[in-house]
Amino acid sequence: MKPDIFMIITHDTGRYFGAYGRKTVTPNFDDLAKESLVFKNFFAVGPFCSINRASLQTGTYPHVNGVMGLVNPRLIWTLKPGIKNWSAYLKEAGYETYLFGFQHETKTPSNYYDHVVPFQGDHAQDVLPAVADFVSKKDPSKPVYVNAGTFETHRPFYDPYYEKSKVWRRTSPDEVDVPPYLPDTDTVRYDLAGLWSSVNYFDFYLGQLIKTLDEKERDYLLFVTVDHGIPFPRAKSTLYDAGLETALLIKGSRVRTGVSDELLSSVDLLPTLLDFLSLPIPEEVQGKSFSPLLTGSGKGDEYIIAQKNWHDDYDPIRAIRTRDYKLIWNMEERPLLSMPLDILESESAQAMQDDFLRHRPTFELYDLRKDPFELNNLADAPAYQGIRQELFSKLIKAMKDLNDPFIDPTYGKKMMQTYPLGLYRRDLWKGDIRYTVRPV
Repeated sequence: MKPDIFMIITHDTGRYFGAYGRKTVTPNFDDLAKESLVFKNFFAVGPFCSINRASLQTGTYPHVNGVMGLVNPRLIWTLKPGIKNWSAYLKEAGYETYLFGFQHETKTPSNYYDHVVPFQGDHAQDVLPAVADFVSKKDPSKPVYVNAGTFETHRPFYDPYYEKSKVWRRTSPDEVDVPPYLPDTDTVRYDLAGLWSSVNYFDFYLGQLIKTLDEKERDYLLFVTVDHGIPFPRAKSTLYDAGLETALLIKGSRVRTGVSDELLSSVDLLPTLLDFLSLPIPEEVQGKSFSPLLTGSGKGDEYIIAQKNWHDDYDPIRAIRTRDYKLIWNMEERPLLSMPLDILESESAQAMQDDFLRHRPTFELYDLRKDPFELNNLADAPAYQGIRQELFSKLIKAMKDLNDPFIDPTYGKKMMQTYPLGLYRRDLWKGDIRYTVRPV
């Protein structure tokens, strides 16, 4: 019989779980990791929710699937007609498909799922127990695919909703570790403690669901992943590793346990699923299957391509990352830090105000072996010019091969003139002022 398939995806969590070496308190995720295949170098196509979720769900890059920016009622972005996601492919394979909770790829999820389960909210407390209840009561004779998304760990962290919860554990600022790209101040620690608390809150309800799956399911294939990096300056909405790094666990009766450090992109996950289920991979799918890694040895990607186009501002960036180096191409002049509004208003952003006044360079090159937090830009270093040119040549070739429209430097400006983007910060950088936000 076909295994039931479950996709659990969190919001803005990066790899902030104990199993990934963080200090966050995540006992259920960590126990699950011991029974799963853990991917240490799985990265997002883009550093915010819509762009990466759409690529993960379709195996295609944003300009192909139509989600080049935030899926929002005021904006034009949504999955293009005819683009298939996990649900569409699995329906064709005989699965009944369900959406529980949060998704951010399409304005019309009912066009993709057999059942869109209604919710009052998308918190872990709402979504994951509902999935567990569904598992306890479902008909075992028909295979199901469940996509379950939670709002956590998106901001705000300190919300009355959480404070009222019996399972909410308020983390002390003294417990957190501050990544080197953030200043170690009391306000930043307070902000990070909110993230720690939110991860722990999600972990509690994940544990309840895993317990039910193990008790009720005859056979299942489970994916637990994240849409992008944490919602902090120099993470979410950037193409640094802190913005692109995502956790991925896969558990199943035919999936080996252990750790893989192969370099992989979220665009590779759909073809991997199809390949693992012995389903054909359509020509339009742009990702590569890493199915051999699930059962034995295999190879990941030589390099991955990441991008940013729009979030709540127009900010075109491309990056190429190998195991050892990353080259970032900033296509427009911007301040060094470009952040979505939820981060811009945070305690951490307020502690980094001076970075709003610095120019962003056109190119950034990082030696990830020596500088994993990407703090020392080597783009102009004489000793690295050969590497810079090699990576840029590969990036340009990849953009051409993928038919990336931004290979034309005028493309973005034409798009801005053609479509009413609505939520859009027009004048981000004046040289001597900070962000200005145009009212929507």
